[in-house]
Amino acid sequence: MRNPGLSPRFLPECGQDYYVVRYDADKHIILPQLPTALDISPDDADITEGYLTLDEPELWDTSDEDRLPDSWFSETKKKGRVAKKDFARFIPRKLQILPNGKVTSSLLQGTTCWFIPKPFLTCLNCGVLHDKKRNEFAKLSRLSSEGRSTATTLLCLSTTSRLKQVFTGGEAKAAKILSFTDNRQDASLQAGHFNDFVQTSFLRAALLGAIQAKGQLTHSELASVVVQYMGITQNDYVKQAAEFGVGKRRNEEAFRKLIEYRLYEDLRRGWRIVQPNLEQCGLLIIEYDGLQEACADDRLWQKHRHSLLLQASPQERFIITQAFLNHFRRELAIDAKLLQPDQKDSLKSEVIQALKEPWVFDENEYLYLATWATISTGGNERAKVKLTTRSKIGRFLRSPQAWRSHSPNTWSLRSQLLTDVEFNSLITTLIDALCDAGYLVQEKSEVQLRIDSLLWKATNLKEIPTDPLTSRRLQGNDKPNISVNQFFQGFYQTNALQIQTMEGREHTGQVSNKDRQEREEKFRQGQLAALFCSPTMELGIDISDLSVVHLRNVPPSPANYAQRSGRAGRSGQQALVITYASIGSGHDQYFFKRQNQMVAGVVAPPKLELANQDLIKSHVYSIWLAHTGVYLEDSMNKILDLELENYPLKDSIRQQLTLSQAKLTQCLQAAQSIFSDFFCQEDLQKASWYSVNWLQNTIENALNAFDRACKRWRELYTESVKQLESARRTIDRFARGDISQEERHNAEAQAREAQRQIDLLVGHSQGKSNSQFEFYPYRYFAAEGFLLRYETGYTVLTLSHSEGWQTELLVLASL
Repeated sequence: MRNPGLSPRFLPECGQDYYVVRYDADKHIILPQLPTALDISPDDADITEGYLTLDEPELWDTSDEDRLPDSWFSETKKKGRVAKKDFARFIPRKLQILPNGKVTSSLLQGTTCWFIPKPFLTCLNCGVLHDKKRNEFAKLSRLSSEGRSTATTLLCLSTTSRLKQVFTGGEAKAAKILSFTDNRQDASLQAGHFNDFVQTSFLRAALLGAIQAKGQLTHSELASVVVQYMGITQNDYVKQAAEFGVGKRRNEEAFRKLIEYRLYEDLRRGWRIVQPNLEQCGLLIIEYDGLQEACADDRLWQKHRHSLLLQASPQERFIITQAFLNHFRRELAIDAKLLQPDQKDSLKSEVIQALKEPWVFDENEYLYLATWATISTGGNERAKVKLTTRSKIGRFLRSPQAWRSHSPNTWSLRSQLLTDVEFNSLITTLIDALCDAGYLVQEKSEVQLRIDSLLWKATNLKEIPTDPLTSRRLQGNDKPNISVNQFFQGFYQTNALQIQTMEGREHTGQVSNKDRQEREEKFRQGQLAALFCSPTMELGIDISDLSVVHLRNVPPSPANYAQRSGRAGRSGQQALVITYASIGSGHDQYFFKRQNQMVAGVVAPPKLELANQDLIKSHVYSIWLAHTGVYLEDSMNKILDLELENYPLKDSIRQQLTLSQAKLTQCLQAAQSIFSDFFCQEDLQKASWYSVNWLQNTIENALNAFDRACKRWRELYTESVKQLESARRTIDRFARGDISQEERHNAEAQAREAQRQIDLLVGHSQGKSNSQFEFYPYRYFAAEGFLLRYETGYTVLTLSHSEGWQTELLVLASL
């Protein structure tokens, strides 16, 4: 029996199978764990959560405990090497498991497995060691792990690329895809992800082509050569093209600076699975000019003397210094002028002024800036990379991995026993030597990598070396490489240059009418490769020549599926409908296993229970509001008095909402007339809560209910005002010299966000009519359940005669 009914299955980077289980020490039963419970701890102390892997030849043996880290054990005179209390339970445990999940003591029965408790610290296959701080999902992943956004982007790109090969000439406008999702936030996020993915992939492909053509690139030529290899003109990236004089130079310089920034930003470690960079794909190697020769030059190390460095071999010095400089590079502790904090504002303003979408910076985009490394332990505003004993580089220099050619009993042990003073001497000597060799620049205790020492070279690897600063392994397990992501390696080499013109946009109720109409027309003409929609696109909008529809999630019902999938394949055209089912969504997985329930059968007509108390109450409030004659205007600040404490209703509004006894009687009669409808009475007679007294009390208390419905808006406005005032006080403290520049910048960001929230609440600067924004009064009161809410919009009943009320109610009943 290969798999004793265990689920779910997780894998570390090496691909070894581990199953999430609960081990009951009393009953000796292995309990399958839920798929989403990787980070859930059981309340029962007798149950141990952990991971089970099936025994394989040469995977693990009890004698392999000697390979576990020395820090897990202590040496005693009587018992010798003994596991410490905090680590004893993490030593792998051998179990024999029967098909029913019970653990047996017989070695002749069951399946042999190894059990490791949570958190996952040791991979028995590849020997990688983890610490207790990292999240479990950072160590383990599913075989099908991917992001929904990345999967959607790749499916849409792949589909559109293939359609462009099929449809040429006059049919080219059919090379597009319509993608549905169930909320506008996801549609907006997906459009941004699509465009970012296209731009990043295109830039990486251009860099790859440039270094393959040139062999290697240096800092001085990097951005210019990559821009040249991109093969795009000013019309593709600037707002106003200029072919002559200073205008031409200004446009080209702004674009070159943007590309230089993006290239150095990409030096940071990318996502290993969803979008690894060229270095992680084995297509780019960054070397440090002459580093091998410098490490072999005894004169350098005689000048900057330290016993460990002097007696180390040239190869050991190279391993140490390369890891050291790579750490600076990946943390952006580099002296690139463009990334220095004092260049941030000018870079952003130049790019925003000259360039257009999709190349221009977003107004709210966070720009990564260069930082500094320091050997100081004190707080430093600009030095983010620490070079202390307990830092990444400190742990590396004190590990056996840094001194490979020496015996573990001599040099590696000696490095581990370095005191803080001795380690500081080692790191200071190393920095001085690398500054003298031209790789680092130093200002007092702060250090940066010299960007002109980097060489960008093309390569094509199947495996890439692990980062020695972040990758720890069991003793005797020195596998140095990991396999590259072959999909992205091939993608950057073949397809990435072909997708530069592809663009995706969102289509939701939050998009202005002008932008929505413009995007619809561009999509019809095939100028937009992808349109990411909320359910606004299900009905009423005609998109011609559409062959492919993508569903970012399984729709809520068969009716939604039919509406969305029906947008493609009209007039006898062939159609393809792609539905993505996420592994983490119970809804998606249910229909993935029961696909016929989503695509087959009769679509049931919608039903409405007219005896729903909340629905009837909203009708009553709508009738009451109509009888008051009050128009709620277009903003909540015209209803509430923001000059008074707790923001009460304005006196004029309260007076208009206060009905006389005669008006209350008319309102009650109008409501009774509406609810006397045959369909209503059929349901209302079955409701125990409904009566004339209930109806009268609801109308008489409508004003209080209206006031209570304003509570959420008041709370949101109060919090925003408090945040704005607090931020302004902090900014005032900067003027007095009480806080740092960074604290001031954070306060300014908080002030901007608070002002943005206030503008949103009162409907200022929305770029659309106030009737479209989220806190438009009629929309707000509908969201609070006070007024009626229709699928096609928000409606307040304003007809005054009973026949009109009854007509409106019958319309609602038919929805």
